[in-house]
Amino acid sequence: MATSETVKIHEITRVMPSSDSPQSINKFSLPLTFFDTYWFKFPPALALYWYQLTDSNSTPSYFNSQILPTLKQSLSLALTYYLPLAGYLKWPLGSSKPIVSYTPNDGVTLTVTESNVANFDTLISNEMNQATDLHPLVPHLILSDDKAEILALQITLFPHQGFCIGTSARHTVVDGKTASMFMRSWAYLCKYGTGGNIGKNPCLPPELTPSFDRSIIKDPTGLDMLFLNKWLAIFDEGQEPNTRSLKIPHQFPLVSQEMVRARFEFSSKDVQQLREKLYLTTCLVKTKGEGDRVVVIDFGVDCRSRLDPPVPLTYFGNCVMNYSSSAEARNFMGGNGFGFAVEMVSDMVQKIKKGVVEGAEKDVSNFYTLKPGTQLIIVAGSPKLTVYEADFGVMSKIKKVEMVSIERDEAVFMAESRDGSGGVEIVLALKKHEMEKFTALFSSITMQFVIKYSLELFSMRVKNPARGSKLKIPHQFPPVSQEMVGVRFEFSRKDVQHLREKALSKLVITNGKKYHLSTFVLTLAYTATCLVKTKGGEGDMVVVIDFGVDCKSRLDPVVPLTYFGNCVMNYSSSAEARNFMGGNGSGFDVEMVSDMGQKIKKGVVEGAEKDVSNLYTLKPGTQLIIVAGSPKLNIYEADFGVMSKIKKVEMVSI
Repeated sequence: MATSETVKIHEITRVMPSSDSPQSINKFSLPLTFFDTYWFKFPPALALYWYQLTDSNSTPSYFNSQILPTLKQSLSLALTYYLPLAGYLKWPLGSSKPIVSYTPNDGVTLTVTESNVANFDTLISNEMNQATDLHPLVPHLILSDDKAEILALQITLFPHQGFCIGTSARHTVVDGKTASMFMRSWAYLCKYGTGGNIGKNPCLPPELTPSFDRSIIKDPTGLDMLFLNKWLAIFDEGQEPNTRSLKIPHQFPLVSQEMVRARFEFSSKDVQQLREKLYLTTCLVKTKGEGDRVVVIDFGVDCRSRLDPPVPLTYFGNCVMNYSSSAEARNFMGGNGFGFAVEMVSDMVQKIKKGVVEGAEKDVSNFYTLKPGTQLIIVAGSPKLTVYEADFGVMSKIKKVEMVSIERDEAVFMAESRDGSGGVEIVLALKKHEMEKFTALFSSITMQFVIKYSLELFSMRVKNPARGSKLKIPHQFPPVSQEMVGVRFEFSRKDVQHLREKALSKLVITNGKKYHLSTFVLTLAYTATCLVKTKGGEGDMVVVIDFGVDCKSRLDPVVPLTYFGNCVMNYSSSAEARNFMGGNGSGFDVEMVSDMGQKIKKGVVEGAEKDVSNLYTLKPGTQLIIVAGSPKLNIYEADFGVMSKIKKVEMVSI
């Protein structure tokens, strides 16, 4: 429960399923399957969803009178579809295992609080922050031996900044897929099903409507009781015997004040290169240093599509099993550490393909029977859970989703990138000195090739390798012939439009291919064709088109537009001169430059290690067309006043 030191409690209430729904007036129960008893005593999943508001929409008066009632109303609507979440986990007399039970007038405990600390911006950032700062923002479940809440919620307002929703969910009843579905359903109904938007009987889309059919989970060997008894045996040892208790040893992670949290992001290119789980593993092992300790990698697998017959993707409840493998830490160190991790996790995947429940009876006790000194790396969450689709509307913008409960085992929470770019973000909790070391290791993913190939470029350009000559430049001033002249041409907006129409008449659209016909593409393509024809480019002569791209807005995370220093990379493409000649030259050149633009969209540093040497290793006779500058540099805004008028800007070094 939230403490009064950092948050002020305004209200503790129970939100019940809407009375307008006929389902809410009837009792409802579900048996536990072996997927549920597999997680029987596992601590609750504690999550936080962060939403930013404008200053005027986040005042206490506006939030409490406009936004909070909408959140409550839509929560009531959502619970009519997810009745088990409003109920309890119970263990009836005479029953060999617990059941999920809902009765009319059951509801979810909702705590409404207001933060006394103005740290919203820090908590939603990627910056390192104190792990315990999040604890007052998530609720506790009410538990007893024979009755336990399944879900508890907390809404905390950060005045003039935003709000967060804290969730505590009993893992015995819901997995990550179900929890994400519920949050997205609540958000959907808040955005579209309140305020008279779709009437008194709002409907969820099929992909958010849960399926409660437990008959599709087959258990011929009695795994449900095997898993349940293993959990009871683990936690009855050394305690007074109570084999029917629903209590959990530690709801909240007991963490040190040294523990900090941070978020890291993989762009889609990073993911393609390294695959996120594997690179993470290597960094985490190296963070802990050398030694003979055992490293256990453990991650959950959604079995819905892997069972025979498959289970509906909207199945409510647990349908996840964990898979683990171990090795000595020394295998992850050194230059081949990443390769070892790849092979190790690949073998785990092959094991999963053989059967998702094979050997599961051995794994359930691994969580709490590890040898002292073992490094356990648990991956929680998945980019496939689409947690960032929990868009509530209410004039808010989702900024961050994270799992508070990863602190318990120093696990890693993984989710899709919030910007929808196809990347992956991770949140992890480590001791501060370990986080600093991890950050240094992680950052090398994007820097290592840049450093390597920048040095390679120096070695190509500087003839004298002596230490003192490393900073010399071969030619400060371009050595040019006396025959060289310079001239300026201008394209009016009408000229550009004419080029666009001409290109469209030349291009052949096949397989639905789209061309990026921007002003830059058109003017560069036309200029390139003229330059090739000027050189008399018949025959096999190779033409290389090369231009720089400002990467500030294209990196993940983005770099400030005012960043001082280089943030430009060059992109090039080549073709034989004959392609630019003849009547279709203005079609070929546009297609070529347009394709370069499409390549850039895939990743601004993709293939850069090859391009860095291209400028100075061209074959004799190659025509190199380099584009310097850009209309976006706004160079004509360099207005000094002093009764002068800027007339011309040009690059001498071209």
